[in-house]
Amino acid sequence: VPTPPPAAPGWTCACGQSGITSSFCPNCGSKKPEPKPAAESWQCTCGAAVTGKFCPECGKPRPAADGWTCSCGAVNKGKFCAECGAKKPAGVPQYKCDKCGWEPDDPAHPPKFCPECGDPFDDGDVQG
Repeated sequence: VPTPPPAAPGWTCACGQSGITSSFCPNCGSKKPEPKPAAESWQCTCGAAVTGKFCPECGKPRPAADGWTCSCGAVNKGKFCAECGAKKPAGVPQYKCDKCGWEPDDPAHPPKFCPECGDPFDDGDVQG
């Protein structure tokens, strides 16, 4: 069985230029592409380890992200990103029932009424 030739050092640009070792293509000037992050896995309630949006075993969708998503991709609950330290954008309110403390699965998109005590979600339920 023949051995495949070793991969060329560097990266290959979309224009076809290969073996580039700098951050920009000398042929067309394109920037070296950023590597895509590996798909984050999650544990389904049926027990399967899943990397996609739906469980291949039972078909359940991936649970909604809890909190706000930072520009770096991290999901956070607090006022600052735990990964990069960026401040939570002002336009992303998070809700928690001011009567009983219940928190929706997606704090940025609460239901109209709290399922625990029936209190309507309004400006009084926005967490600072």
